[in-house]
Parts: sequence; C-alpha cells; structure tokens
Amino acid sequence: MALAVLTAPQLAGAVVEGRVLLWAHRHGPRRYLVGGLLGLAVALVLGAVSPSAWVLGLALALAGPASGIALSLSEGILSESAPAERERMMTRWTLAGALGDLAAPLLIALVAVWGGGWRWGMVVLAATCLVAALVMTRLPLPAIEHEDENDGDVALVTSALRRPRLLAWLVGGLACAFLDEILVALAALHLRLDLGASHEATTRALMALSVVMTIRLFITDRVLARTSARTVLATSGIICTLACAAWWWVETPLGSGLVLFAIGLAGAPLFPIATARAYAAAPGKPALVAALSQIFVPFEIGLPWLLGWLADQLGLALTLMILAVQPITLLVLALAA
Repeated sequence: MALAVLTAPQLAGAVVEGRVLLWAHRHGPRRYLVGGLLGLAVALVLGAVSPSAWVLGLALALAGPASGIALSLSEGILSESAPAERERMMTRWTLAGALGDLAAPLLIALVAVWGGGWRWGMVVLAATCLVAALVMTRLPLPAIEHEDENDGDVALVTSALRRPRLLAWLVGGLACAFLDEILVALAALHLRLDLGASHEATTRALMALSVVMTIRLFITDRVLARTSARTVLATSGIICTLACAAWWWVETPLGSGLVLFAIGLAGAPLFPIATARAYAAAPGKPALVAALSQIFVPFEIGLPWLLGWLADQLGLALTLMILAVQPITLLVLALAA
C-alpha cells in the first residue's frame, strides 16, 4: 500500500509530463502552467477529503504530473527571463525550494495550532495554487509564447538530443539525484545503524545539512555576480568529491555530521548551475528542455533501488562514497565546458 502511494506520482508523471511539456513547447507555456496549477489544486482538495489510502494515492498520482508541469514551466520561464544570468536565476529558484522545504513543517505546525491536521494543510496549499494560477494569467512572460514546430514528437525529441551540450547537461542534471533524498536516507541509516547515533543526533545532522545548503545557495547567488559559473562548479565539484571520499575514514557521529556539513556546503551549487546550463544549451526552448528531462525519470525512480541494493552488498559507508558520481560528473562537465 505504502509503495503504491509513494511511487504513483512518479510513475504517472513519467507518462504524462513529457507529452504535456511538448505541447507547451509548441503552443506556449502559459495555458499549461495555469492548467498545471489548477490541476494541482484539484488533486490537493481530493487528497484532503480522501476516505482511504487508495483515494489518497490517486490524489498524489494526479498531483505528481500537475506539480511537475507547473514547476518545470515556471523554472524554464524564470531561466528565460534573464538569459545572461541563468545560473543566478536557477540558484534563486533552488533557494526558494529549499526555503519551502524548511517552511513545510512550520505550515503543518500552524495548521495544528489552529486545530487542523494534514488535511487542512492540503486545503491551504490548494488555495495557494489557485492564487498562483490567477497571478500567472496576468503576469507578463518572456518571448517564448509560440514555439510551434511541424515535426512529430519523436522527430522533435530526436533532433534535440543530437545537441551534445544539451544532452551532456541533461545527464548532469540526472546525476544531481545522487546528493538529494538518497544522501539523506543513506546518511541517516549510516548514522543510526553503523555508528550508533541517537535519533536526536541523526535529526540534528540532517537538519544541519538542510540549513547549510540553504545558506550556501544564498551565498552562491552573490558569488556568481563576481565569479564565473564554471569556476564555482569546478571548485564545488572538487570539494564535494573529497567530502564524499571521507565517508570511508569517518567512524563517529560527529565526524559524519562534519562530512554532511561539507557536502551540503560544497554540493549546493551543483544542481542550479547544471540546470541553467541545460537551458542555455537550447535558448528560447525551456519547455522542450523540460520535456527531454522526463526521459531520465525511469532512471531516477530506479536509482534508489540500485543504491539500496549496493548498500546491502557493499555497506553504507562505501555506498555513500559512490554518491561522489554527482560531483565528479559535474566537475568533468565544468572542465569540458
């Protein structure tokens, strides 16, 4: 039951999002962005009134692609709003997401203080989506409203994937899945099972990771105003790779907390810069770039299973070292740029 509830949004998104994003590329993103926000609001309301886990799973399955469409198009529009500062725009976008992650527990706490539960929290989020949809109907957008193409979807995708730079940075974006939720899950297990850390110490270490990444994104936005994105990416890739290698020697909860701190500090700029470079490889076509990224969704779904199997076979410490695939990939891309 839990597996169905958690994976349904990803599976539905893999089927739906790519096609809708291609439509947005052909006909302009505004209507699909507004539609995604409205669809997300409906899914959240359905989840709020769900009488069973199956209905909740259906609501999440609807929310997955609706949210993915709205977020992908919003991200692409933001990138096109300032082509000369794509890296800073994507850093601010990622920072906003990090602040949202930190604010989510506060929202639930506020709803609880007012006598509500998670259902009322979903209602509040649905209302927020409705307001955002209304704003997007009026907000001026960059000149990407009409990207009509006569080629079929397969020919369009095949032609776009023949761009080596675009494909390379899409792979770089895929690599950023290693130091996301997977890092949090494996680090928590390593702290608890291998190092005997308490529940409280593990929670503090993971909270520190989230906070330091948020702070580093804020700093990165300022640094990119004076330093090239290539320099930031290469420096972060080197430091983050060395930090991942340290898992092999660290044998205390405190040492692991320091490694997490270093990974968060060095790894935070990797995703926004890789995303910005992907959009820069196909200027004026943000919906197409977002659609192409959906090709890699099956790999993202399978990656946690693969790393979980490796953790069983090799141990958590060595598997945590394997997560250095992300900074190494982006370091290579930075040096080759």
